[in-house]
Amino acid sequence: YSPIDIITKYSPSAAIAFFGLIFAFMATASTNLTGDVPAATNAIIRITRLGWVKSLTIATILAWLLIGPYSMVNWKQSLDVADYLTNFNWYYSMWLGPIAGVMVVDFWLVRKKEYVLDELYNIGPQGKYWYSGGINWIGVGSFLAGIIGEYLISGARGTIQFYYGIPVPGEELAWYYGFFISLFLYWLLALAFKVYALPEKYSKKQ
Repeated sequence: YSPIDIITKYSPSAAIAFFGLIFAFMATASTNLTGDVPAATNAIIRITRLGWVKSLTIATILAWLLIGPYSMVNWKQSLDVADYLTNFNWYYSMWLGPIAGVMVVDFWLVRKKEYVLDELYNIGPQGKYWYSGGINWIGVGSFLAGIIGEYLISGARGTIQFYYGIPVPGEELAWYYGFFISLFLYWLLALAFKVYALPEKYSKKQ
């Protein structure tokens, strides 16, 4: 069940259900404000060079223009759209697990919680985190291995699903499978090939 289903089904009174739905709304709104809105706003800032407030306003207006009118006119169909969005969020999370696995190992184990923040934005060959041609191939390989692992596990269990004709892992735990596969593989590769994982420390150019 989703939180909305639980609130509407098990609330002992309408008043409690009402307040429960308010909290559910606040949780959704706060998640969008802290997770989704900044990404769109930063994209507009990069494109237009406008300030934060103006870019945030533009992002909000564009979001409403894309969703609001359709939802008000075709509110029944918009419920189906909500299901599609939920499924989309479910399926694209398969990419996030392997990414998180690589990031956790790189930060906590490989670099011992030490990053030079300014160098993260230095995208030239002279940058500290340039790796090999600007790409950390160990990280990319570990990420892809996590994705492949998700498909293999889901395929072995017969849970592959199709989303708009695209096969995707149907496992509820696909995120975790990808996370741990990428995590352990990146850790092992970083230990075996330190010159590639920490070029600024082990590279002969340094």
